Amino acid sequence: MASPEYSDLLLEHSRHPRNAGAFAASAPDIGTALVGSPENGAVVQLQIQVQAGLPAQIRAVRFKAYGDTATIAAASLMTEWLHGKTLDEAQQLTSSQLVQALGVPPARVFGAMLVQDAVRSAIAHYTCQHPAGQPSTALS
Repeated sequence: MASPEYSDLLLEHSRHPRNAGAFAASAPDIGTALVGSPENGAVVQLQIQVQAGLPAQIRAVRFKAYGDTATIAAASLMTEWLHGKTLDEAQQLTSSQLVQALGVPPARVFGAMLVQDAVRSAIAHYTCQHPAGQPSTALS
């Protein structure tokens, strides 16, 4: 049962986060982002493993998060949403969608915003390493 502040889905993702962990950052098919700061109370590391192609597609996602219940839940749910998406589709996912899906209280939306920033930063990291037309050297 949900607390008055948190939905069942938010609590489920916070208590049993999906896709927690990390990939080797040096792998050529990985895009990595680290956003937030301990001083602000939340840090999210998000990594996407991308299968090269036209279009490039996210085949796996991992995250580590330091923060409140809503931040961890937002990162966990986002990893589920990202799996199988193209990079363009992933760019379209927003913190507002996370807030709505999880029922994040207004005072706790910062974590969802951080997760959106992490997604965009991980995509940018990957695309900087692999400009259009230059496939990953990793085996697909």
